[in-house]
Amino acid sequence: VTKMPDSLMKGVDFIIDKSMVNSKAFQYITVMLLNEYATSKIMGFDAVYTHIVNKYYAKGYTPWVDSTQLYKIVERGRILEPLLIGKKARNIVLADSTLKQMRSLYEVKSRYTILAFWDPDCGHCKKEIPKLVELYHKMKAEKIDIEVFSPGIFDIAEMKKWTDFIKENKLDWINVADPYHQNNFRFEWDIQSTPQLFILDKDKVIKAKRIGVENIEDFIKHDIDPKYIPKNTAPLEEKKEVEEH
Repeated sequence: VTKMPDSLMKGVDFIIDKSMVNSKAFQYITVMLLNEYATSKIMGFDAVYTHIVNKYYAKGYTPWVDSTQLYKIVERGRILEPLLIGKKARNIVLADSTLKQMRSLYEVKSRYTILAFWDPDCGHCKKEIPKLVELYHKMKAEKIDIEVFSPGIFDIAEMKKWTDFIKENKLDWINVADPYHQNNFRFEWDIQSTPQLFILDKDKVIKAKRIGVENIEDFIKHDIDPKYIPKNTAPLEEKKEVEEH
């Protein structure tokens, strides 16, 4: 059974607070727990990381950290916090494939929105995005109220690669992009690798993040009906690169 981040935060606070009577123990335990949750692949556990950052590092309880490193740690927490599960997603407004019409994430009114960031030059994207469109059509055929809002990550020089891939793979969802880099969404959504897939609910609250295509159907069907038994019962792992802190 995977513990929930809220209960883990209480446990972390109990351990760290108890260790404060000894400065060496406090330093060792705090650093160990920060690193554990900084590198955890279990979905949602980054909430524990941001909790440790906000409660101990950002408030000056970690004198062993130099100012440069402290800034990086606190900044990392600041970037991750709006992306935690349960947070309302920031809106994204980008141009469609004609670069003439603007489309907004918030205009999507479906029960579930899959936010799919991908790069036409990314080899993994070339494998995963066709799987996603197949799943998208399957779930649509099953009358599941779902839409895909899909920002492309590329420069204007790769524009044709993007539009060609859309046509060849029949990506008949909302395709948007910012080839001139006029929008800050890459930073706001912490897009350091692709593809990155998020599941949002009807209110654009983040339900799942950096999820694999193979887990999306199970996740949504279980969310619709808690009696649904997922095919994959392992804890959901985030598909991401490990960050160094």
